[in-house]
Amino acid sequence: MTDFLIQLGTFLWDSFANVAAVLVGCMITTQYIPKKQHYVLRVVFSFVLITAWMFVGRVYFAPDDAQGKMPGPVVPIMVFSGLFLLSGLSVLFWCHSTWHQALFAVTVSYALQNICERLIEIPLWLIPGFPRQLIIPLMATVLWWYNRFCGQYKQRQSMFDFSNMNNRFLLFVASGVMIGCVVIDLLLKVELGNATAELNVLICVMMILFSGMAVIVSMSHLRETDSNMRAEEVSQLLRIEKSRYEQDRQIHDAISVKCHDIRHKIAAMRSSSEDDVYRTELKKIGKLVDIFDTAPHSRNAALDVVLANKMLTCNSLNITITCMADGRRMDFMADSDIYALFGNILDNAIEAVQHVQDPEQRMITLNVENRGDFLTISCENFFTGTLNFEDGLPTTSKADQMNHGFGTHSIRMLTEKYDGFLKISSQDDIFTLSIIIPIPRNYE
Repeated sequence: MTDFLIQLGTFLWDSFANVAAVLVGCMITTQYIPKKQHYVLRVVFSFVLITAWMFVGRVYFAPDDAQGKMPGPVVPIMVFSGLFLLSGLSVLFWCHSTWHQALFAVTVSYALQNICERLIEIPLWLIPGFPRQLIIPLMATVLWWYNRFCGQYKQRQSMFDFSNMNNRFLLFVASGVMIGCVVIDLLLKVELGNATAELNVLICVMMILFSGMAVIVSMSHLRETDSNMRAEEVSQLLRIEKSRYEQDRQIHDAISVKCHDIRHKIAAMRSSSEDDVYRTELKKIGKLVDIFDTAPHSRNAALDVVLANKMLTCNSLNITITCMADGRRMDFMADSDIYALFGNILDNAIEAVQHVQDPEQRMITLNVENRGDFLTISCENFFTGTLNFEDGLPTTSKADQMNHGFGTHSIRMLTEKYDGFLKISSQDDIFTLSIIIPIPRNYE
């Protein structure tokens, strides 16, 4: 009994961190997948089962020719293959995941654990007495970083989307690389049992590279899949914008017809009324009519609809908007695209200016010009705080990162649809958006 406790204590002290790192990595990966009932108990059971497997494999089934047990690397390969398999099955046991998702979770987790273990083994070979237990803070740091990385995909499915055959192929390649890495490592340890420290360090470096490649290949689908999902969401928003444009255009046309008559009637009522309160209210109504009726006439119906609506919004928020717009050569763009493009540009500007306290800086400047064979669009506005950029676009300042920030993405998508170029920059609390779109020759 004493020998058993000693062996168990030694195993927990030396090797339990490796088992825990793989399972914790799997938990981090699947944290946003719906959990099964009694999730905590299921996790605890998996920890106990896999720990027992590794303990029995390392202590009782260790290669020993004298006891008639299997020699060479066969048993270690079985033990670590069992760790890989049991970890994947544990994910299926905890969560409502597919086996592709479970394979992804265990591949990445196993690779991260292997990287940490090899990073610790390098100084162990070179520095006598180097404490192996430093692997615990190293693994904790790596898993903390990995948790933050997974948080970027919170409540999104791009991390677990393996519906595409190419994504599945990459996952199988990564898993094969990881399994091959472990097998090769165990074979080398058996065949080169008395190798020099330098050779062992070289093997560790090779294993780190293989494991790192497995992580990269496993996650290579994330950016493309996430971009495709964002593009689909932006496309859906644009379809909604198209429907909204049709409604707003009809309202705009109806109001435009009445604006001149309303102005004359207000003027007549104002001159004949003796009630100061009534006269004041008429002035307010007249101001709104003037704003709508005096909105820039850009010679493009869709652009006029956007500008009229946004000028009314700016007036209600005490924001000054200055606009010089020439839309004569914009007919090559669909009306719904014009509505969505300028609507998003001005919505973003209005959102930023609302937070500016200085009345003199609560202003937006929009210019739309034709320069040679190009349509140029520029919008400037003041803003507060700091801006962070990712892939050339500002990240949203709203707390819900995943469900906001589509405005600039749709602006980029519409610009690229017409082979244009988008540039966004900020300097001295001024946000600048510039677009250049070539005008097709048949529309000149």
